[in-house]
Amino acid sequence: MLKIGENAFRDHLFEHHKDDLASLIVGRREPVAWADGETFPPIRFLLQQRAERAINEMLDNLVTVVLTAKELRLERGEVNATRVDLFGTGEETGITLIELKKSGQTERQAFTELLAYANHFCSIFPGLTESAITTVLVAPMETRTVRDAYAQELVGNRKNIVALIPHEDEVGAFTLGVYYPDASYYEWIENNVMNDHSMTCVTLSFPIIQGWIDSDVETNGSIPSHSKSAPNTVANSIAHHLEANGFHALVYANQKWGNF
Repeated sequence: MLKIGENAFRDHLFEHHKDDLASLIVGRREPVAWADGETFPPIRFLLQQRAERAINEMLDNLVTVVLTAKELRLERGEVNATRVDLFGTGEETGITLIELKKSGQTERQAFTELLAYANHFCSIFPGLTESAITTVLVAPMETRTVRDAYAQELVGNRKNIVALIPHEDEVGAFTLGVYYPDASYYEWIENNVMNDHSMTCVTLSFPIIQGWIDSDVETNGSIPSHSKSAPNTVANSIAHHLEANGFHALVYANQKWGNF
């Protein structure tokens, strides 16, 4: 918990940690590791591992961040100007936007503002994408809505976003604890992904194509070399077209060999 106000905390970070914000970060841990080398990890584990690796990579990149502005005004044609709490740049992070909130009651607003700020910078700099922007939410992470939204942006939308929990000890020293989504989030995603209602199974068949996909009837059971790779070509082509149209799919093709 913070004993000082948000504005005082923002000013403290800007005045005393302009070049070493990352020095306040605590609670970093290694990504989960799969101990069973004999079996393939479940989807929930792979999602958690990828997300935690992404968080740690962003933490590494924050080491190079230099805070260059506080309360940065964004001109958006509104009566009350929008202001970014802290603005910084880094060799690895590009643009870094930081929003501070000390209570759970206002952290949802801060999270929404962060996403809007990133979109705003993309609109005023043609060609800039959100992959060049790192957003940092400094908040208690007490609200379920914010925790859910953070996990979705991190895992589903693959945003460069880090959540840090501020803390002030008895002598007034500040730390920023790393927030890692709970394992239950990844289980929830896995349950939805693997749900029968989320899947459609389609089977397609096609005839023998002489010179490309031949049978082994006339070769005494020997598979023609050009026909061995043809099913992979068909499967890869279908998979690429599905992915281009927004469908995540498992595609495979096979050919029945033997007497017809």
